[in-house]
Amino acid sequence: MNEYHFLDENTDLTKSELIQKYNNLIEDIWLLHQTVKELDDNYELMLDAYEGVADKLYG
Repeated sequence: MNEYHFLDENTDLTKSELIQKYNNLIEDIWLLHQTVKELDDNYELMLDAYEGVADKLYG
C-alpha cells in the first residue's frame, strides 16, 4: 500500500534532505515518463502489426 506524506512548514527535514527527496522525485518522474513512452511505442507497434494481419485475413 502506498503512503503519501505531505510536508508543511513545520517539517523537521533538513535542507539537504529536502533537496535529496526532490531530486529522487524528479528522477522517478523522468523514469516513469520514459516507461510510458516505451509502452506507447510498443502499443503502436502492436497495433500496426495487428492491422497488417487483419488486412491480410479480412481484406
